[in-house]
Amino acid sequence: MLARRAINETQYPKRTSSLRGRPPVRKLRIPDELVIIILNFLKLRDLLNCRRVCRRFSELIKTSLLLQFRLELCHGALSEHYQPISILTNPKTTVERLDALRKLQFGWRNLAWRARQVVALDHPNGALYELSNGIFASGNKRRLGVARAHRLILQELPGLEPAEDPTKKIEIDCQIGVSQLCFDIEQDLLVLLEEGGDRGVVRNGKLVWKLHLRSLTMKAVHSAAALPILEYECASKWTSYSYAMQIMGHNLGVLFSSGVLGDSDYERFIVWDWTTGVQRGMVFMPGSRYDSFTFISPDTFVIPCARTETLNIFLFRPTPPAGVPDRGPAIHHLCALKLPALNPRTGYKYITVSCQSHPTPEPAIYHESPTALPRPKKLFVPDQEDGIVQFTASLTQGSRTTDLLMVTHRKALMSFITSSQDALGDPLTKPWESHPMMPAKTWGPDIVFPIWRAISRCMLIPFSNSKWRSQAYGHRLVQLIHSRSPRAGSIRVLDFNPLFVKRPPLFPEDYHPVIQNTVTRRIVAEVGVIPKGEIWLENVESGLPYYEVTTKETFPLAGVLMDDERVIGLKTDSPGSQDIVGLDVFVI
Repeated sequence: MLARRAINETQYPKRTSSLRGRPPVRKLRIPDELVIIILNFLKLRDLLNCRRVCRRFSELIKTSLLLQFRLELCHGALSEHYQPISILTNPKTTVERLDALRKLQFGWRNLAWRARQVVALDHPNGALYELSNGIFASGNKRRLGVARAHRLILQELPGLEPAEDPTKKIEIDCQIGVSQLCFDIEQDLLVLLEEGGDRGVVRNGKLVWKLHLRSLTMKAVHSAAALPILEYECASKWTSYSYAMQIMGHNLGVLFSSGVLGDSDYERFIVWDWTTGVQRGMVFMPGSRYDSFTFISPDTFVIPCARTETLNIFLFRPTPPAGVPDRGPAIHHLCALKLPALNPRTGYKYITVSCQSHPTPEPAIYHESPTALPRPKKLFVPDQEDGIVQFTASLTQGSRTTDLLMVTHRKALMSFITSSQDALGDPLTKPWESHPMMPAKTWGPDIVFPIWRAISRCMLIPFSNSKWRSQAYGHRLVQLIHSRSPRAGSIRVLDFNPLFVKRPPLFPEDYHPVIQNTVTRRIVAEVGVIPKGEIWLENVESGLPYYEVTTKETFPLAGVLMDDERVIGLKTDSPGSQDIVGLDVFVI
């Protein structure tokens, strides 16, 4: 024991012993270049905290172009556009990307048009059109009186980067009558719907719809599609259908709707994996008429229903591992969000409820398109977490019609999905037999949270039969405001990016006298109240903040579209017509 004690005392001095004679330990200083790389991997909140608590970090963030670019991307709810690296790629420097990003943000803050150009459509299109990544596709019926378009015209619209040939158009001979189309530039995919019924295909007394999977560049069957044509058939006494289609990575969703006066028992929503040709699932609710749908994520989608006054969220159930029996349908009705309750005494009722968004999946679930694909050069894309979904509910009482616009973030809808999954349990161990019904007070329109936790924004808008009344893209919503003069109106953009609203949005360059005289701007952060009474049983309250900018323009436009670089005004041949004869392109 004494020997052990002597050893311990020799090797380890007591705490009271003096250490003054020892040399000081030098602190290791990490090079600034390495610190910048580390800071660049932090989340925005952590990066801002580092800037707040450390003087050195604050100076590095202020002087580093890389970190300044990262902050601008986060505040704009943007991410860099994914592109396969090739010899054809012309990457920009950080200085060029930062300058382009700041100009883009300045343009959206003030609706400052970099250019404006009118694009004429000199062919009858029958309202068959689609917009994707700056490419506008429209049907060409060859001549008036033809029921369906047999040709497509693809044209690149003016954008931030000048086109190699702004007058170039690509014409595709479809060789079939096209009832609906959708395409994805990123995957070089074109989907054409050939209609069943008296103008299409009937087999053994059943209607047959055909989905043709084509390549945009090769004008032939897509190389990644296992089947050149996807078919769906059903026995239906109704021959007049409307269609909605959307591509989400490998998913192709098609909604068959029989219309307001149709037989709702024959409506279907079907999802295929277009690469394998396998039908992932089908949604069919007897007695419910579907108006539209949109994907929220690669595995979830929402279908609004006017008859049940609900927004229905569906989920693809995970595939069970080998040896585990499948315990339910491939698609499960996860939850239903009720719309604000109507006053039963006044006779108002919901007649249509539509939804619209532009979700973009992660690059990993995309089929990689050819690197030589001639597509518009994009530097930035909207961050999907802050993307919005707009719901438009039309209410009627006799000849009076009112529209209720509801806007919410996709991440808010995903939070309800997560809570519903927790309540239902593991789908691989027990089947999901029911779905929760959430009253309006519990999910958004009537709930009053603090501003940073607000879920939705509700507002009344003038009724319009046009499907172009408002359009959502990313975290923005564009509206066309008509005035009494037929040749004047306003374009209004609502920005629901929460970071953009919290951050002081105006900079010295925003106070240019031309902008001050033509543009009005405001931040709406207070709780909005639509009073109860004639239409609603209770007050409809909502508090999702947004930044609003409105500019006055001279135009006779029928509607408006939008993507990440431009606002597109639609011109028709006459008021109320569905034939688009021209595009008024406003480049941000």
